[in-house]
Amino acid sequence: MRASSRTLRAKWRLWHLLRAAISIEDVVERVAAWRGRPIQLLAFAFPQGELSGMWLALNGLDVVVFPQDASPLRRVAIIGHELGHMLLGHSPGDAGAALSQAVPELDVARYLGRTMYTEQAEAEAERLGTQIVKALAIVDAGRGSISERFR
Repeated sequence: MRASSRTLRAKWRLWHLLRAAISIEDVVERVAAWRGRPIQLLAFAFPQGELSGMWLALNGLDVVVFPQDASPLRRVAIIGHELGHMLLGHSPGDAGAALSQAVPELDVARYLGRTMYTEQAEAEAERLGTQIVKALAIVDAGRGSISERFR
């Protein structure tokens, strides 16, 4: 199957954003600069069996939410996946009543969770997220050790 032009553009963007990145926080900063919107990372206690990650588009701010009990590697994978959606130009949908009840203090305009999108979009975002994890692991291997974020 041929990669779509959107996927190829996203991979090219990712390659440029990953150059000299040494942490997921570096990648987040670079994606935020490219998008012209700040991105905040937020650990959250998701209900058991619910979403494993979420991208919230607030007014003037993107928030990537991940489970507070995620292992360091899982945290990087979830953040990478959500950044993949941003790089691919996916748009979060309208926030539902369940999200408003779960996080009432946030002024949520739109959100994208793993249950909110097509299987193709999820697969595309997962591939880019995996590339982020691999690139950061290679950086660690080049240092001669595996950092705490991959343990």
